[in-house]
Amino acid sequence: MISAVGYGIWKMNQDKKISSKTPELVTPQKVQTQEIDTSDWKTYRNEEYGFEMKYPKEWKVTEVPEFGVLFEDEYSEEKWPGVDISSPNMASYRPPEEAEIVEWVKKEFGYLEERGYGRIPIAPNIEVDGTLGVKIQSCPPPTIEARCIDIIFIKKRNKLFEIQLNDSDKKELENLYNQILSLLKFL
Repeated sequence: MISAVGYGIWKMNQDKKISSKTPELVTPQKVQTQEIDTSDWKTYRNEEYGFEMKYPKEWKVTEVPEFGVLFEDEYSEEKWPGVDISSPNMASYRPPEEAEIVEWVKKEFGYLEERGYGRIPIAPNIEVDGTLGVKIQSCPPPTIEARCIDIIFIKKRNKLFEIQLNDSDKKELENLYNQILSLLKFL
């Protein structure tokens, strides 16, 4: 009798542990935009880096060898807003074809969460060019004078792209960044 009660209590505790660890399902955010006139935007295309992106004509493009491409507002003193797209030739950016995006980001970039740079979601939470990815918003504590950055990881075949949206907490930039993401194409 005592062992049956003990088993029942143990079983209830196990069920609680399991249910508390069951992740909530997250619906990936599709990039939603209000229409912005992009007819005068420029198009950057690079087969080697593996993407094509439209960007505002006022922005300048800087290619950083073995890193990626920086898109910055040429007329802003601080070069913000801006978008950085990178896929360095490093092991952490070359996941195996079968690797799941969330698990790979946790394995290779878990230090971002450990150092307080944002939380890695439990499931893909953004979709860019028809591909599910992981979006982390990294904002410093209010006591530090720094800006928020959205870090988006997208895996295409065995290549991981890191997209950074600078000053991402500014509401006036949200539609611009969403428009850029909606026009980003992986080659």
